[in-house]
Amino acid sequence: MLEITGYICALLVGVILGLLGGGGAILGVPVLVYMLKVDEIQATGYSLFIIGSTSLAGAVNYLRKNPEHKDWILSTVLGFAPSTILTGIIVRKLIQWGLPEIIFSYGDFTFTRNRLIMLFFAAIMMIVAQKMLYASKETKPDIPVAFPKKELLKKGVIVGIVAGIAGSGAGFLITPALVKYIKMPMKVAVGTSLWIISANSWFIFLGDLIVRKQQSLPVDWNLLLLFTGIAVAGIFIGNTISGKISNEKIKQAFGYFVLITGVLVLGIEIVKTFT
Repeated sequence: MLEITGYICALLVGVILGLLGGGGAILGVPVLVYMLKVDEIQATGYSLFIIGSTSLAGAVNYLRKNPEHKDWILSTVLGFAPSTILTGIIVRKLIQWGLPEIIFSYGDFTFTRNRLIMLFFAAIMMIVAQKMLYASKETKPDIPVAFPKKELLKKGVIVGIVAGIAGSGAGFLITPALVKYIKMPMKVAVGTSLWIISANSWFIFLGDLIVRKQQSLPVDWNLLLLFTGIAVAGIFIGNTISGKISNEKIKQAFGYFVLITGVLVLGIEIVKTFT
């Protein structure tokens, strides 16, 4: 039953990505860890594959429907993605694969790398919830503005850190940045965010594969492809209904859901740490 619920949540991951251009992927790691019983560090790597695949499907579908945005999207992706990808690969190599399995211990108390990852993830979920619940109203310009390289470089580094540690595409950071700094309409920002999420997720996952090969760690492709296929179906559902539901209402409902989930993850990990 828990496994079936996990795959239902996979559909929800895709639907939220299709609706908001980010945020839904934050559910991937908890679902993989708690419902599908995947090891924490592997779950963050698997999440990158799932996010990369679902985001690419949604991004291609968006561009097919809105070809007039091609040049705007391309210039933005080329400006935003490189710093995100490079940071993500470095952070993942140093932290996810570089930290010892046991970070420290004192008597019967042991604090592990996996515990640190999930506590960090719980914190990220709290930030996502805050962004969803208290985000400012979107702007509605329709003309591209000068590309603000310095501001997006900083955001790209932050996104790379989140993607590298948590296995999240960090669309909850990307989409608002595109609206704020490039003055993109929300619809265009969502489509552009999917391309950036796909690019950074795929490149960081490929870096993961190299490390896995070096350490002779297998990949459960059956689980990955099934989860991904369900999530891709969800993203097309999300894209289809995106124009029929208020984005603000979706954000509010999803924000509360992520907040509750984050609190549960935090509680579970604290109990595990001290028992």
